[in-house]
Amino acid sequence: MKFEEAYSSELNDYLTPYEARDLYFNEESDFHSEKLSFNCPSEKCRIPLTPVAIYRPDKTKTKIHFRTKVKEIHLSECEYYYDLTEYNEISEKNNKVLNQQKNTLLPTELQLEKPIRKKSEYIKAENSEKTFVEKKVNLNLINATNSRRKTNSKTPYLEHIIDCYEGFPEKELKNHSLTIGTKTKKFFYCFKKIEYFQDETGLIYWGEIKNLKKYGENYRIDFIKKAWVNKKPIAICIYIKSETINAYNKKEQFLSVLDYLTTFKDNIRCYFVASYPELKTIKRDNKAPFNTFDVKIENLEHLVFRFDKEIEE
Repeated sequence: MKFEEAYSSELNDYLTPYEARDLYFNEESDFHSEKLSFNCPSEKCRIPLTPVAIYRPDKTKTKIHFRTKVKEIHLSECEYYYDLTEYNEISEKNNKVLNQQKNTLLPTELQLEKPIRKKSEYIKAENSEKTFVEKKVNLNLINATNSRRKTNSKTPYLEHIIDCYEGFPEKELKNHSLTIGTKTKKFFYCFKKIEYFQDETGLIYWGEIKNLKKYGENYRIDFIKKAWVNKKPIAICIYIKSETINAYNKKEQFLSVLDYLTTFKDNIRCYFVASYPELKTIKRDNKAPFNTFDVKIENLEHLVFRFDKEIEE
């Protein structure tokens, strides 16, 4: 069984896979590079859960989530308990079937800025040996209330939105609305292929990458598709400056992904939001100038790469 929220004893609180991923890779986090323990969100159960794809620096098409461990059974009092009496044994096949069961809600809003984090404070969480462990934790983490888990559908994580876009049926995406900034549209139509970006501003733009190259400490991303202006094709690119990377609180993870993808031989998709391509004229010595559409990414949380490679965890 898959879960989109779990209880963590280290935090004495609930969190989503995206929050767990953020805590792990965020170099300013109190839990940077620390793998937390995860348990069933039901207070009547708390059996251990396995994190899937959460701690991988690169992000494939596998949607990150928590999962019931093989041969683990939720307590009968648990709201997530399922009856195994119809099975002769808890086989690997049966567990794969059960792990497909999940209750997933589409987010209703992409927050372009993460909620302001309040000052960290110490909390006490009682461990299995009846001693107390102190940990700093940001107060903006999820409140341990069932009502919050069922009703809150905002997310500051572009990865979450993309996972839903790539994983949900098109029909369902067209029946639910998504708000980005001041714009609200059906979820499916909040995404625009990069070659058609001129149709509308304020959306999530995406396309396959032709090149991802390193120039000194900077990186350049070239899209395969071009935009047409006055019946002429114009290339679209993203240039990421080292200053932007160095200021990013997940610099290590981001650089490892970029370095990996510079030699990746398969198709790579690039998504970005809160930026819009601008037409620029590039002048060259002793050569004719040329035009290009330049995308300026100021917040690297608004840039995501995807590639089709299944992983097993």
